[in-house]
Amino acid sequence: MFRSWLILLPACFFATVHLAFAQTIPPQLQSQLGALPDADHRARTLLESKESALRIKEAGELFRAGAFSQAVEKLRGEDYSVRFGGEANPQETAVAHALLALADGDLRGAFDKADAVHRAGKKEWSNVDAGLVKSLVYVRAKVAPSSLYYADWVREVHSDNNGAAGIKQQLTAVDLGAFTMVTNDEHPWQPDYRVVVWRGSETSPQPLAATFMRGSRFIGALTVEEVATDDGEPPEFVIVFRDLDGPPITLESLGRGKPSEDALKEYAGQFCPAWESGRFSVLRAEAESLRWRQWGVAPFAAQWAAYALDGGSRGAKPIQMDMQKARVWDWKLEETDKQENWTALAFSNQDASSSDELPSDGSSLEYACVVVLSSDNHRFLDCCVVRSEQLLSGDRVFCLERRGPGRREVLDLYDDLPDLVSVTETVVDRLQ
Repeated sequence: MFRSWLILLPACFFATVHLAFAQTIPPQLQSQLGALPDADHRARTLLESKESALRIKEAGELFRAGAFSQAVEKLRGEDYSVRFGGEANPQETAVAHALLALADGDLRGAFDKADAVHRAGKKEWSNVDAGLVKSLVYVRAKVAPSSLYYADWVREVHSDNNGAAGIKQQLTAVDLGAFTMVTNDEHPWQPDYRVVVWRGSETSPQPLAATFMRGSRFIGALTVEEVATDDGEPPEFVIVFRDLDGPPITLESLGRGKPSEDALKEYAGQFCPAWESGRFSVLRAEAESLRWRQWGVAPFAAQWAAYALDGGSRGAKPIQMDMQKARVWDWKLEETDKQENWTALAFSNQDASSSDELPSDGSSLEYACVVVLSSDNHRFLDCCVVRSEQLLSGDRVFCLERRGPGRREVLDLYDDLPDLVSVTETVVDRLQ
């Protein structure tokens, strides 16, 4: 009966942290580059209202029994889809919407629809189904304690729920089947939000987590996770930001020492969970700003920092930076080759437009940045920065430096500051 859950709970769930270089480009650029195409363009025939209402009810029963894929097939196929509204129960309809959102990978949409069912407070099967949806959403987001919390809640209400039992079984199989809520306190400077700290077992691959909540709404989480080492030594630990709105972000490498619960709570208190409006929370914006700065992609880091501050951040640790400098990167050029699937974006630093503007303290100064994204999904491919460098002799040179995750490589040196067009051409030539 649990087989259909396996597509959601792979055997390697949390065995290691895969530090994939997925990323989210700043919202300001997303709107200018245009929306990405939807994954599914198929035209489907809408079923009649009465049949749709029956299918929506049957989908809930299948889902409750642990048959997720069959439940989705009840609602939507290659050439048909249920008709929402009409004779269907509103709460069951909301769960059906959540199931389809989950099937499409829209974790935030699935969670919000399930949360709306919970907030309605109806004592119906749909309330149980909404808890099961939340548990699966947390599975997909890899926030294990919250997934387990809702799986246990569903089993308390409906002890024979095969779906919740399947989730519990799979989490237990990878040592993620036991978590204790350590604290559930107000955020230190955002009183409408709470920080919940969870403790797993000593051998758990996710031994600690801190979740940010506003009422029943999940904003994001900081999880302490194991990373396998190449030398056969004991695993190391990292702090990872996770939410429902983008890929995970590794924030800190901790070596082989796990932080204490109090240390994780204090670290979490430096972030701002505020989310009044907009596509992303301030929490994600702070994490994105930190990640892009770690990679050395200053324009993207600056735009995310500006987004965070506009959303209400009070200068938490990840975005401590001079906001005058944060807003000086100006998008100047764009070059695209759709056949080769890349788009190059060239930015100039408006505070360093000429070679005469050199730091008096001998530090490096960045003048230009060219970021290369894939054209089809805006995935980060490459980045090159023009910066000045002071030699031991005291002379200044200008260098073209390649940057990215774990990468700093000088490609070329110049006696004079190159113009942005020639730099862009140099970077583009490397793509050919």
